Amino acid sequence: MRGQVNKYYDLALVNDELAVEHYHNLEHHASECICCGHCDIRCPFGVAQSERMRQIAEHFGR
Repeated sequence: MRGQVNKYYDLALVNDELAVEHYHNLEHHASECICCGHCDIRCPFGVAQSERMRQIAEHFGR
C-alpha cells in the first residue's frame, strides 16, 4: 500500500492529472494509517512515513 500511495502523491505534486483518480481507485488509502511508527523505523530511506501518510490523506481528502 505505502508504495502506491507515495507514488500517486508524488505524481500529484507535479500536477499529473491522473494521479488523483488512480489514488482514489486504490483499495487502501493513507487515511487508514494508524501512525504506529513501525514504518518510520523500518524505512531504508529514513522517511517519516506516518507523517507523510498524514500529509497524503490531507492532500487527497482520505
